[in-house]
Amino acid sequence: NDKRKEQPRRGTAWYVCGPTVYDSAHLGHGRTYVSLDILRRVALHNYSQNNNPQRPRPMYVMNITDVDDKIIKRSMENINSNSSCDNDGNGTKSEKGKEADPLSLARHYEREFWQDMDALNVMRPDVVCRVSEHVEMTIV
Repeated sequence: NDKRKEQPRRGTAWYVCGPTVYDSAHLGHGRTYVSLDILRRVALHNYSQNNNPQRPRPMYVMNITDVDDKIIKRSMENINSNSSCDNDGNGTKSEKGKEADPLSLARHYEREFWQDMDALNVMRPDVVCRVSEHVEMTIV
């Protein structure tokens, strides 16, 4: 007489490491995210074929590493190269991709990454987590 309540099935959450955005995406990024996109599309297809109202749609979560020693190093290189270029008067930018502020540099390359993934027809994640938005929790 086992009369335990039947628990609803939990959904699937898929977490993947995204890029460290200190430079332009390269072929390795494209290969990785196209491969993951194929697997994701298969999972979504299987979900749609076996739709269970108690089971939520699979969730795809990607992190963006926008705080990293490589980003800081690149921004420092840009500061040094900006000293001989025209800038905005604050020393924060001299030309496209030459941001001196680490977060501005990261945002530039993140935008470029998403444009590249869009060109490859890679589906965008359901959730994007940036290190800069969770750094306090990461340190603690």
